[in-house]
Amino acid sequence: MTSGSDATGGTVSEEAGAPENAGIAFAKLLEEQLVEERARKTSLEARGAAIITTSGALVTLLFGLAALVTGQDGFELGDQPRNLLGLGVLAFFAAALAGLAVNFPWRYTEVTAKGFSDLLPHWDAAPQKGLRAAFEARRKVYARAREVNGYKAIIVFLGMALEVVGVVLVATAVRSILLG
Repeated sequence: MTSGSDATGGTVSEEAGAPENAGIAFAKLLEEQLVEERARKTSLEARGAAIITTSGALVTLLFGLAALVTGQDGFELGDQPRNLLGLGVLAFFAAALAGLAVNFPWRYTEVTAKGFSDLLPHWDAAPQKGLRAAFEARRKVYARAREVNGYKAIIVFLGMALEVVGVVLVATAVRSILLG
């Protein structure tokens, strides 16, 4: 049986293909989770941008429809459709604000330059000490990313729900206008 060094600095048995200690396996699991959490951040921010775009487009269509319908001679918009359209605009505005909130530069934790500098005196330490220090740094980054992304997911959900509310309000107003 031969041994080699893996990317984390630990040794891996070539015959068994398994790490020689649990720390290496834990570090690999954490690294995979951190990659997934960073991908989740990107996905949530893309959804937030989509909420802004669709809310803007729907409000534009709303005003176009309103201009078309109210441009007819003798047309008077009743109180109910006016109120529904106003509430619809507010819902789309709130949805757009939610999209902006998701893309606001939230505070994520990352290893600082000073943090890397603090490791230099331990450069020649045992590999397990380095593995443990790297694991702890990644754990903190992961924990904060998970927390912030959880908040962002809730805001994305609320933004999408507000868009649905806006669509229902506008559709109800249009129905009211058309049925007189």
